[in-house]
Amino acid sequence: MTFTKKAVLWTVGLLGVPVLGVLLFAPAIFGDDGRDVASVIRVIDGDTVDVDLDGEETRVRLLNVDTPETKHPDEPVQCLGLEASQFLEDLLPVGTEVELDYDVEKEDRYGRTLAGLFHEDVLVNAQIAAEGLGMAVVYEPNRKFYDEVKNAEQNAREEQVGLFDPQLECALPQQLAAVQDEIDQLDDALPDEIEGVEQALDELEPIQVRVTGYHSLVTSLGRESARDLEEKAFLLALHREQLKAFEEQLETNESSLEAREAMLKGHKEDLEIEAERQAEEERKRAEEERQAEEERKRAEDERQRAEEEAAEQRQQEQGSQQQHRQQPGVGDNDRAPTQQSEKSSGSSGSSGGSGSSGHPSPRPQSRAPSGNSAPSGYGTDSDY
Repeated sequence: MTFTKKAVLWTVGLLGVPVLGVLLFAPAIFGDDGRDVASVIRVIDGDTVDVDLDGEETRVRLLNVDTPETKHPDEPVQCLGLEASQFLEDLLPVGTEVELDYDVEKEDRYGRTLAGLFHEDVLVNAQIAAEGLGMAVVYEPNRKFYDEVKNAEQNAREEQVGLFDPQLECALPQQLAAVQDEIDQLDDALPDEIEGVEQALDELEPIQVRVTGYHSLVTSLGRESARDLEEKAFLLALHREQLKAFEEQLETNESSLEAREAMLKGHKEDLEIEAERQAEEERKRAEEERQAEEERKRAEDERQRAEEEAAEQRQQEQGSQQQHRQQPGVGDNDRAPTQQSEKSSGSSGSSGGSGSSGHPSPRPQSRAPSGNSAPSGYGTDSDY
């Protein structure tokens, strides 16, 4: 079969038009270098976004970069995690066109698409690290963007921005330094009162909790791989070279705090024993004072009762004497023996007079009494 030059040119032109069309429109379909073109729907956190890819919502996990955790259900928000999310939201507003570039594995075990994310031909993965908001990480066998992200991270370290700012209080090294300062500032003197010891123990407890938490975190980072601790891979990458020093410091902190706690508790027991002893002495002293007061009161009651009885007896005696004096005839009877004695003396004198002559005196004749006549002056039998 013979082809003329004209026929050949016509055939080449006919076949070349479709090929040229494909070459011209391919970047619009696949993006530069075969990348997929997508548009941003939302930012999930500092290293994860949802995009519209070929009409489907697709979650994309940025490769070879890890940012502080903000969404883990069992983990607190990590230092600068919110700032990393905000940076990505500002960089990629909703509707922003991006390109996805892939490595060996296209999806992770959670079904997320693994990709390098390009915006205006700049690798967003590396931009995050350059701001000091992410660390370069490797989940083998995906290493395609690691070197570029690592270089960006190194620049951030040198410029001391983001996570590498020595004044960043929420960073782990600064937190460990802060807790060390708190331990160093603890007063070694033991309080004199039980309340002071209890207050010292209350102040010690939150420091112990933080030290224990830091020690557990650092120990887990040092013993497990980043893939096993994906939610902590960022911390592992950030502090890998410092983990040993951190662990030694925290072990020393724990020992120091445990010793101080034991010392305070022992001192509290001593104070409680002493307080109980003093309380017992106080109870004894109070009991002795109570008994002494009861004895004094009993003696006072007995004295007062004796005085009352004596006064009552005197009153009774006085009343008896007064009553005796007021009885009729008592005065005449009291004087009768004296009068009779006097009469006896008079009679004896008369008898003596008559007896001196040896003759008895003649007895006068009795006369009948006449009315109210006065006595004769001579005694009668009735007088005796």
